[in-house]
Amino acid sequence: MGGLMAAAPPPMAKKTTAAVQSKSKAAAVKTNRRPRVKAVATPPRQAIPTSERYKEIQESLISKGYMQGPANGVWDQNAMDAMKKFQQDQNLDPTGKITSRALINLGLGSKDESGTTATSK
Repeated sequence: MGGLMAAAPPPMAKKTTAAVQSKSKAAAVKTNRRPRVKAVATPPRQAIPTSERYKEIQESLISKGYMQGPANGVWDQNAMDAMKKFQQDQNLDPTGKITSRALINLGLGSKDESGTTATSK
């Protein structure tokens, strides 16, 4: 009778082997996963100026002699050419684009804490 017991493995041995295989598969699945990547919020983009803001910039360019005619609130080639001339005279990159430095030099930039407009030298 001793031969029968030796031929059949004990029930615990089968269960232990299956449990080890199951755990090793789970470990393999975990190591094959890609790490989670958190979405990075992009900074807000600057909004396109309103026609009122364009008009304000044009009025400043007109008052300084860089642009002719009434301000129409449309950033057209005439306005870009005037801005280029102004930027060149201010030793700025003459792109014709509205930049923060150009706005400051036009007297249209942000106000500091004392309520005066910041200007460059």
